[in-house]
Amino acid sequence: MWHYLFQPSFFLQQQVRNAREHMGLRDGQPYIGIHFRAGNESRWWDPDRHPLDSIRQFLACAKTIEYEMFGEGLAAELGVKWFLSSDTARVLAVPEVASLISIDEDEQGNFIGVNYENSKLIYISDNAVPDKVGHIDRSKIDGVINGASLAYVSYTLLQEATAVVLSRSFFGETAAETGHSGTNAYFYDGCWKMDLSSS
Repeated sequence: MWHYLFQPSFFLQQQVRNAREHMGLRDGQPYIGIHFRAGNESRWWDPDRHPLDSIRQFLACAKTIEYEMFGEGLAAELGVKWFLSSDTARVLAVPEVASLISIDEDEQGNFIGVNYENSKLIYISDNAVPDKVGHIDRSKIDGVINGASLAYVSYTLLQEATAVVLSRSFFGETAAETGHSGTNAYFYDGCWKMDLSSS
């Protein structure tokens, strides 16, 4: 029903295409979405959801899903990536997350950018810029203006994922319910599979 009532605007479709291209996600390439919502680590008021170190459980679940769906050989052959959508850039500094991201540096060792082709975990680079992450109904107006399109791009990428690891948040849950990923949705704690497909 969702797909008959709501269609993404041309602008959103273009933003999603740009994000996929920037992260090196080819059309049809399988990927696992990970929605991590810390809550109190964001720029807006939000109750505690998940401590930063709990991201390890999300990553362990993604690894389990990948193995169950593709096995080791096929996952490597298909280049299965893990797409991280989060309400805080601080999660990128967690060692287990950082170890999955390949970065390019200049001769002096200065950061140039993320090498998405060689990274297992990918994310929209604007998510690492605090001023560009916003919550539609919890952020101050500047956060809504700067973060609204980014939020919808992340939402769409979670919808389109082959499978998704979810936190305690309606953002990820409704993305799974209304998208392709709902048939392969897993709650991070215990990596329990749920069928959230609604259409």
